[in-house]
Amino acid sequence: MESPSSFPYPPLPPSIDAIRILTLLPGAFNDPLKCTLTVAPFISKPVYAALSYTWDLPHPDISSILESFTLDLTTILVNETHHLEIHPNLALALHHLRSKTTQFPLWIDALCINQASLPERNAQVAMMSFIYARAQKVIAWLGIREFNLNIPASATSAQAPDFVKILGRECEEGVAGDLANAVVEGNRRVKSSKEPGRNSFDFARIATSRYWTRLWIVQEVCLARELVFVFGGKVWRAEEVEGWEMLKHAKELKAQTGREVTGNEGLEARAMLRIVEARAGRHGDGMRLERLVERFMGQGCGNLKDKIYGLLGLAVDIRAAAEGEEDSFAKKKFASLEETHSWLESEPAVRGTGTLRVDYSRCFFDIWVDAVRAVYFLSRPVLERFPHLDGVYERAISVVRTAGALQAALGGMVEEELQQAANTHVEEEPTLQALGYAAGWITDIGPEYTSLVGSFRAQQGWLSTCERRYDDSDDLERLRIINERYSAKMISYDDKCLSRVCEIRSKAVLAWEGHRINFLPRTWQSEEFDQTYHEHWRRGDPDREDTTGNISKTPRICIGTDHLIALVPPAAEVGDLIVRFWGCDAAFVMRRGYLEYKEEDSWRQEEAVPCFLLVGRADVADKSPQGDHSEDAGRFNVNTTKENKSLVWINLGTRTLQLLTANISISDVES
Repeated sequence: MESPSSFPYPPLPPSIDAIRILTLLPGAFNDPLKCTLTVAPFISKPVYAALSYTWDLPHPDISSILESFTLDLTTILVNETHHLEIHPNLALALHHLRSKTTQFPLWIDALCINQASLPERNAQVAMMSFIYARAQKVIAWLGIREFNLNIPASATSAQAPDFVKILGRECEEGVAGDLANAVVEGNRRVKSSKEPGRNSFDFARIATSRYWTRLWIVQEVCLARELVFVFGGKVWRAEEVEGWEMLKHAKELKAQTGREVTGNEGLEARAMLRIVEARAGRHGDGMRLERLVERFMGQGCGNLKDKIYGLLGLAVDIRAAAEGEEDSFAKKKFASLEETHSWLESEPAVRGTGTLRVDYSRCFFDIWVDAVRAVYFLSRPVLERFPHLDGVYERAISVVRTAGALQAALGGMVEEELQQAANTHVEEEPTLQALGYAAGWITDIGPEYTSLVGSFRAQQGWLSTCERRYDDSDDLERLRIINERYSAKMISYDDKCLSRVCEIRSKAVLAWEGHRINFLPRTWQSEEFDQTYHEHWRRGDPDREDTTGNISKTPRICIGTDHLIALVPPAAEVGDLIVRFWGCDAAFVMRRGYLEYKEEDSWRQEEAVPCFLLVGRADVADKSPQGDHSEDAGRFNVNTTKENKSLVWINLGTRTLQLLTANISISDVES
């Protein structure tokens, strides 16, 4: 038996797009699996069905059934010479799909791609959308029905149920074996099974299949020209499944309660409903890369890089670069804010036409940077969020949330790769502009975190500080509620959480209030500004002693205007500004400063322009009522008159953006 990594794959032609077709040879249900594997250039218009399935077993109880199987679910004979190792779930699918009389041409990722060849894998993944869109049918394998495994210990082998025989008989009674004929004959409509009713065990089994939880199936289901679902020997077209009574009932309950539950058993069908609804909306704006990443970051995959690569084929705005094609950033590196501004002003028409290169050899940080830049520079603005603003504003507002969502999707590997330190020095050119709002000014700084959670005296002193902040009883009541909830939340923080509340030293990060989006100062590179910047850090020296004479290195709690409570870096001072961002809980600490600045082509002399210098990252308490995050993060509303929030523009680079958005919470504001 050979593993796919050692199998001598027939080579793909280097100059044309092609795939390998696995042709499943006819046989009875319990016959050994046999196939041929041949190369098929797309120019030859190959006829095939693409199989969508999960490498793992779709239900955990199947492993118990397999122990008594007399069927070989580990190998398939390829080209009459090689016994190739396969996963049991794939073997089960092939046994059910095999026709007794007709050869069945299939494309199966695990067998048709040489997984040991990184260049081939990169190229085939990049054109995955093409592979699934060109298939006559996409077959989604959901698994097999549940069996009663409560077999008496005294039962003899003759008395134990023969699961292979039972499955074979059910397959004979079903219509899955007719799929080969439907594919080979072209446009013939597939035969369908009876819809599972409200009292059927099949729907519960289908709805809880692990199939729905896998990431790759999202684009496989949505890209299919014609999609059919196969469950044992039963088959349904996608349009039929969308109209199932039980699924409609789940949608109704979702609308009423916010939960997707199905039928009398109260069975949850979140994952199934999410995928079915994604297919129904596959031509809409919900197929933007940033929305796809947020919607499906919880889907499982073997390689975390697939959390981005596995959705490129489905994205309508950012697609995978074809083999030999340069991605959108090959020539434009956006090395400075001047280049960024020039791009945003002069090339709005290119938005929605970006490409990313699929390359599994790249590190997580580089993949993340390109994805952030793609949605910032190349995605079309979501203007319905801000009908009174233009696209430059919308992208500047969305970039922080999107950067955090991309880090979360990549499983924290970006942060782990960079080995973030507690005190971080960042030397980089600013290339992006983010738009946040002034959340509050620090008015009092309390004890450090370890004292606050470990000392009764420190905790009582902090409560006294809170009581002195306001005179109005309503203000005090609200502040007590915020502090109570935040104190309970803080206790669970571990060292890694606390290390993110860090000082970030980067003199290129500048911010200002108002609507001055073209503020592109170069004077931050001057010697005069060096002196200003070093004075800024001498004032907030992180090595200053605390009240006990020890060096303070941990975050401190603070209180500020507008009921602000937060953990801030040890260098934070009274008078510093907390800047927050819409749609997430990211926050910066910034300090007032001045910068000598002269606008280009202006007759005016340089003037001291008020700005803000970066101190570090903060962790801010949620001010909204329990379970409602709308006030702080959940509404994309930048009506400053209504919200009484001052806009803050920030020039920053991707490394600083990474530090700001590592492990932030993303509010659920979009489906």
